[in-house]
Amino acid sequence: MSTAFQARQRLLVTAFALVAAGSMHLAHSPFA
Repeated sequence: MSTAFQARQRLLVTAFALVAAGSMHLAHSPFA
């Protein structure tokens, strides 16, 4: 398995998590 692919996947997952957490924080947890 490619290391570059793993690094890109980790970056995408981290970025998505940060955006999701930031969105929920700004919207005061609309899914709760």
